[in-house]
Amino acid sequence: MVTSICNVLFERLNSRGLTLLEVSRFIRDAFNILQEGGDFTLVSVNEALESLGWRNGILDGISLELIILLLENKYEYQVERHTLH
Repeated sequence: MVTSICNVLFERLNSRGLTLLEVSRFIRDAFNILQEGGDFTLVSVNEALESLGWRNGILDGISLELIILLLENKYEYQVERHTLH
């Protein structure tokens, strides 16, 4: 499962202009942001990534969910989700 998540995530981020090396660094940066815990949204994660030098809006909702799935499946990280209306 982790391999297929990684493949889909790579394809999504590559289609947004990131190279293989950049995808690896981007995911590591996203992991570091998410592992800090607390509340986050797609906008806040993108803002944190932008503060690290990434272009604004690279991360979309599906890619964020894939990164969270990696955290949950590979590293047994627990993410609590809330739906906002």
